[in-house]
Parts: sequence; C-alpha cells; structure tokens
Amino acid sequence: MPTAPPKLADRLLGLFCAPHRLEEVQGDLHEEFAYQVQRMGERRARWRYWRDVLGFIKPFAIKRKPESTLSPFFLYPDMLRSYLKISLRSLWKNKVYSGINVAGLSVGLACCLAIGLYITDELSYDRFNTHYDSIYRVVEKQKQADGLYNVAVTPAPLAPTLTNDFPEVRQTTRIGRWSGLLTQGRQSAEATDMLIVDPSFFTLFSFPLVRGNVRNVFLSANEVIISESMAERFFGPDWAKIAILGKPFLLNREHTLTLAGVVKNAPNHSHIQFDVLLPLKYQERYDPWSNKWNSNNYHTYVRLRPETNLVSFAEKIQLQLKRYANDKETMLELQPL
Repeated sequence: MPTAPPKLADRLLGLFCAPHRLEEVQGDLHEEFAYQVQRMGERRARWRYWRDVLGFIKPFAIKRKPESTLSPFFLYPDMLRSYLKISLRSLWKNKVYSGINVAGLSVGLACCLAIGLYITDELSYDRFNTHYDSIYRVVEKQKQADGLYNVAVTPAPLAPTLTNDFPEVRQTTRIGRWSGLLTQGRQSAEATDMLIVDPSFFTLFSFPLVRGNVRNVFLSANEVIISESMAERFFGPDWAKIAILGKPFLLNREHTLTLAGVVKNAPNHSHIQFDVLLPLKYQERYDPWSNKWNSNNYHTYVRLRPETNLVSFAEKIQLQLKRYANDKETMLELQPL
C-alpha cells in the first residue's frame, strides 16, 4: 500500500490555495512525495512535503476575498475605449443604416415618454379628493329604439331615495348646470361654469372654502358662492383683505343673491370645474320642473361605506327608477370617480 502524504499539510494547502489551482498543485506534490519516498525514505519525504506545501503558499496561489477580485476584462478603461472606437467607426462607415436606427430609437423613446406622461396625467385626475376611492357617479343605461345609450345625468329625486333605501350609502350629492350674468355693483361677469349643488358638495368632495363655513352655507335659496378667480374679478387682487361675505349680487339682473363664501379654485386635474355655485334650493324655487322624476338634470354622486360589496350594491340599485318612476327600461350603474 503506497504511503500517503501528511493529511494536515493537505488541509493547510486547501485553506490557502486558490480553488482553481488546488487540484493541479496537490497532484504535483503527491507525485513528488511518492518519488521522494523511494529515493530518501518516508520520514525525510514527509519533511520535504511540508516544505513544498509551505512554499506553494504564494500570492498567485493564495485565495482572495471576493471584493479584492479584479474587474472583468471588458470593464477596463482601455477595453472601453477600444469598444467606443470600434462602435464609432462602424457608425461612420454605415451612415445611412446608423441614421435610420438612431432615428427609429429616438422616435420610439419619444413615443414611450409621451404615452407615459399621458397615462400619468389621466390617472392623476380627481385623486386630490380625500375619499376618491369610495365615490361613484350614478349613471343611466337607457334603452332607446336604436339601442342602449350611456347617460351621465339622472333625475333630481334619485339621490335622496338612494340615501333612504340603502344603508351602504354614506352620502350623496347632486350637481346641475346653470348659466347667467352675475352682477355686483358696477361689475358684471358671465360665469363660464355655473353649477347647482347640494350643501353636501363641500364634504363629499375636497373643495375647501377659503371664506365662509361649509356648515352654514346654502341654507337658503338666495345664496351664492364664487371661486377665488371670480372674487378677484369682482373685488380686485386684494379681495382677501376685504370683508366681502354678505355682499349682494344680481343673477340675470332679476334675482338678488347674498355672497355666502369663496371656494378655492378647482384643481386642473378635476373633472368638476366651476366659477359660481348656486344652491339646489335656488333651482327648486325658480325651476320646479327640473326636480321631477321625468327630468334628467343632475349628476348624482354617492359615497359608499368601506365595507360595501360593490357588485351586490350595483345590482340593488339597477331597478331604482322602476320602483319610483315606473321606468322599466332604464337601468342604473356605478361609475368610479
């Protein structure tokens, strides 16, 4: 049976020698050990083996820590410069082909950037509202002679019935459109966006009043709220320093209104835009027909409770118009804000 070299020396070699060199070095040492055993005897061969093992513990063979390893050859500065020169020469040699590729890449990147900006802009709408994820607009799917149509407006009495009939509904508000000339003293302005709203408009949506109190506004039919931009138009850039609440306004030169508040301008990323807000009681007084079941004049919004099963609730409200307005053809649906 051949004599084996010292195991302890082999372990020491395994601890210090680089893995990719260990097998080669150890094989050479074992062959040399076998030869020396025959030439000078086992004892002297063991001493020589230890000397040879210690002699192989050199910088080129010692294991290195991962962080001390050299960078891959292709990351050397010289190699990077070489790659850059080759690329530039290739581009210059094939000018037309390179131009087409660069132009195509530029157009592709520009399109991706434009699409990304568009999507970001679309997804940012109405997110400023505190409860945007639980607010829905109630819309109609009307059956007509030539098919089904999606209609955004609903009858005025719908909102109170939703509040009374369904415990899932925490809050409702209605928004209608109006128009007219608003006059204060010698200053007149045609409102670009004049809305008719419920008092709950200010608590369901996040449109804060900078003047006035949301708890005390729209308690009567003869009140009006204007935006900051309209306040500046009527009272000048220093309107905030003037006591303007309670000032009289004329609507269409016939109805006297009292200024009950100033609302912060609607953000650009809001689908609801307004200059002037009138209370729903105003339309109930001067246009009673608009508040009947057979008149679709309002956008109806509901805020649902967090635990609401949306699918189940949507099914429940489908026949609400059939129940109150004897409308068997029109179905109600929910549209997330």
